[in-house]
Amino acid sequence: MSGAGEFDIEEIQRRETQRLTFESLRIDHAASLFPVFSDPLVCQSLNAPPPESIEKFEEDFQRRISGPKGNQQKILWVNFAVREKMTCRFIGRVEAAVNRIFSGENWAEVGYVFHSTEWGKSYAAESLEWLHRELKQEFQVTEFWATTSPGNERSRKLLMKTGYHLALLRNDRPVASYDAGDEVFCKIGG
Repeated sequence: MSGAGEFDIEEIQRRETQRLTFESLRIDHAASLFPVFSDPLVCQSLNAPPPESIEKFEEDFQRRISGPKGNQQKILWVNFAVREKMTCRFIGRVEAAVNRIFSGENWAEVGYVFHSTEWGKSYAAESLEWLHRELKQEFQVTEFWATTSPGNERSRKLLMKTGYHLALLRNDRPVASYDAGDEVFCKIGG
């Protein structure tokens, strides 16, 4: 921690679990993660087109690394590249937007993306549980929010497995990833 209640992202440059290593997102991760976001099954599950090019993908990465602008300055983006220890390959990304703007209540919107060849190995669950612990410890986050695209049963099951429940959107919790028709999930506690 930098000071009373302040967080220094540099302090969690690299953390790990038994099978995974988490590295604070850097521009040099873009080339390693480009195949994840170009995977047709990943694009389908995200209901999003693949990146147009590695250059456009690097631009998006730079925006994520730079963090929010303007009226979102009390939101901190915490993004990690996920590496499998055994193979040293980057297999996905886990991220959060930590919101510290409502009555001192810290809450976060979380997200995760893993290459389809890694689905079914519990890497996403392991990463999400790690992220919950980090956010609770570093930011005192007690409430976690996430969305899934319609029909993304795999992500829905993952969220339920890690303690989330279906929820309604709340005016005081502006979930930025929400698109019309998405399912919204919430987890209270760590």
